[in-house]
Amino acid sequence: MNIENKEEKLVSGYFERIGFTSKKLDQSNTKKMPDYLLEKGELRFVVEVKNIDEQQDISNAIPVQKRILSILKDLKLEYSLRVSIRNQIFLHEINKSELVNLIRRELSQSSLDTGYVFSYRSKVDFKVNGRMTDNQIGHNGGYYSPNELSYPDSIRKDINNAVKKYKSYGMALPYVLIEFPGESLFSKVGLLKAMLGEWKNGSRVNSELQPDKNTSISAVAVYIDSHFEIYHNPYRSIALSYEVFNQNANMQYYVDSKTGEFVSK
Repeated sequence: MNIENKEEKLVSGYFERIGFTSKKLDQSNTKKMPDYLLEKGELRFVVEVKNIDEQQDISNAIPVQKRILSILKDLKLEYSLRVSIRNQIFLHEINKSELVNLIRRELSQSSLDTGYVFSYRSKVDFKVNGRMTDNQIGHNGGYYSPNELSYPDSIRKDINNAVKKYKSYGMALPYVLIEFPGESLFSKVGLLKAMLGEWKNGSRVNSELQPDKNTSISAVAVYIDSHFEIYHNPYRSIALSYEVFNQNANMQYYVDSKTGEFVSK
C-alpha cells in the first residue's frame, strides 16, 4: 500500500474541506494509478500529485545550493550574491577552498557592480545583488536548471507519467496534474513551453499537449503560496469544470485562440 506523502495530504485535505470526498487510487504496488478520485455531487475528477523536487537532477541540485549558501554566509562578504545551479553538479564537486578563492578574486575587481555574473566550474552561477547593508536579506538562491532537466523538461516527464497512470485507470473523467515546485523556482514560461511548445518559425514545437497527443490531461495546476494556479489544456478530451477551483485566491488560465498565450479568467 502506498502511503500519502505531504503533498498528497495537502491536496486531499484541501478538497475535503470544500466538500469533496477523496478516494486513494494508487493502493497497489504493481499497477500504476493516479493518486485520487475526487467527488462532490456531479463534479468528479481524478488527480495526480507530483513534487518537482523529487526529480533526481533537481534533488541533487538543492543540497549543493544550500552548501554554497552556507559557505557564503561564513565569509562575511561585502557583496550579497545570488546562487543558481546551471548544470548538473553534486556535493562532492564542491571544493571549498577553490570556491572561496574564486569568489574573493571575482569580488575584488575595482569595476565590480550590481548584476555582475561569474561561474564556478561552468555549473554554478553567482550574480552580484549589491553591497551588503543592514537592509538587505543577504545571499540567496536562484533557479535550479541543470541542462539535463530544465523546467519544461521536468513538466513534460510528469505529464507523460501522469498520462500512463490515467490510461491504467480506464475511466473517462477530467484529469488534473497538480505540481508542487517545492524549492524549485516556478516558471510560467517553462510551463507554457512544456504544455504548448516553443514558438519557432510561426508555430509551436516540442509541445507535450497536442490535439493528437496527451489529450487526457484536462489541466495542470501549480501550488504556489497557499493557492493553486490552474492552466487548462486547450486540447483536452474532457474539460475540467471551472467550478472545481473557483474559490479562495486560486487563479485559472485558458489559452487565447488568437495569441496562443494563457489568459486569466
